[in-house]
Amino acid sequence: MTSPKNQQRIIELETKITYQEILLAELNSVVINQQNQLDLLSRKIEKLTQQILNPTLDHHVNEEPPPPHY
Repeated sequence: MTSPKNQQRIIELETKITYQEILLAELNSVVINQQNQLDLLSRKIEKLTQQILNPTLDHHVNEEPPPPHY
């Protein structure tokens, strides 16, 4: 049988573990959201890089009509 002092100590430890589990879940959610934002930004940077390196692929940029004699 455990003494009242040990029983109280076990309860305190279980309480701390519960709070740590909640905090860990919250932190995991933050990390997932940040990774999603990083992935989105990486895709945007890649798209912008491709547009800069290959401006002819984007037909809306600097599109001029043909000269009148055509």
